[in-house]
Amino acid sequence: MTAKITEMVRNYLFDVSDSEIFAFQCGYLTGAMVALIFVLVLGLLLAVLRCPRRARGVALASDHGRILISATAIADLVKSVGAEFPALDILKVGLYHDRKKALRLAVAVSFPYNPDGESILAVADGFKSRLLAALKHNLGIENIRNIEIDVRKGRPKPGFY
Repeated sequence: MTAKITEMVRNYLFDVSDSEIFAFQCGYLTGAMVALIFVLVLGLLLAVLRCPRRARGVALASDHGRILISATAIADLVKSVGAEFPALDILKVGLYHDRKKALRLAVAVSFPYNPDGESILAVADGFKSRLLAALKHNLGIENIRNIEIDVRKGRPKPGFY
């Protein structure tokens, strides 16, 4: 059986008459395939380990147990705070664990282009500080370390060309 496979490989892949050159070519091909498989497995492993993981919520300790505040409750609070800022339109809210298990809040917004309005930096700073205060006051959450605002799209104000 192996003689037939060897003969097939010898006839179709390599056109050599010397068995030493054939053995070298087979070893070279095997080494290249092993290296390719290793790189693919390593890339897949790094992609899985580096991707942020969604958090189900935030657990807070209380006197008689634990309180779990869900990510959807936090998203609703973010959207209600976003309603106070007419320049921002909240598109998506996500709560993620970082590598060190710190919580990160990702907010995707659309920010209309307005030449007479505030800059996105000023609006984002005001939104972040108001959001951190609302999280602390309303839900008692103080362990969100990072709020990332992702400006996805800008739409012009009506009448502005």
